[in-house]
Amino acid sequence: CLSVLLLQSNTVSLVRKSFDLDKPCKRFVFYQHNIGYHSDDADNATSATIENPLGLGNFSFEKFVIFNK
Repeated sequence: CLSVLLLQSNTVSLVRKSFDLDKPCKRFVFYQHNIGYHSDDADNATSATIENPLGLGNFSFEKFVIFNK
């Protein structure tokens, strides 16, 4: 059973479609950075988390992350 699974995973990895970088595509890649903004690492931060903004009362965004370029 394990050998069949490994054989299938190798076959799938060999049949990948190459991407033409000059053509537009409908492919979206999401990269999540793990260096969050805190008060002591603002220069190194790649994202900021909004968890409970001031002035909105008990409203919660759950976990909403903003990324910079």
